Amino acid sequence: MSTVTIIFVSGHSIIDTVINTVSHGQYSHVAIKILEGVVEALGVKDIGDKYPGVWLHDAEKYDNNPDVKMIDVDLPDIAGAEAEANNLIGTLYGYLDCINGGYYDITGKQLTNDGKITANCSETVTLILRAGGLAILPELSADYITPNDLYRELTGNVG
Repeated sequence: MSTVTIIFVSGHSIIDTVINTVSHGQYSHVAIKILEGVVEALGVKDIGDKYPGVWLHDAEKYDNNPDVKMIDVDLPDIAGAEAEANNLIGTLYGYLDCINGGYYDITGKQLTNDGKITANCSETVTLILRAGGLAILPELSADYITPNDLYRELTGNVG
């Protein structure tokens, strides 16, 4: 088993508030420490990113952020997780995937999904964890998973 760190971020913008309200939790962003850095999907590009999407950022990006909770997760197949992380880098950000996740949290219904054409933050982390051998919410397309869904699943916190 190898350990990766999942990074949950609480935001304070109006978009963060909407995400938190719709997905019933306090986290509006999620990322993963892997590939000697932080792999994350951002809807607004970071410095150095070519466009909004999935990129590898500095490993210490969130280390001193008071709005962050980090959870270590053991993966049986780190090579699979790393391969998926590498495959996702450069994927366009999935704005509609965010709407899909919120729609699912409100209605319990899945619409269509785009597979891996685009990816949002929680979809990215879910796909990497699944490729690493963790059966994270297997009944759902990764397009429908929100940061708070991941948090609840990984911590056993149902509230």
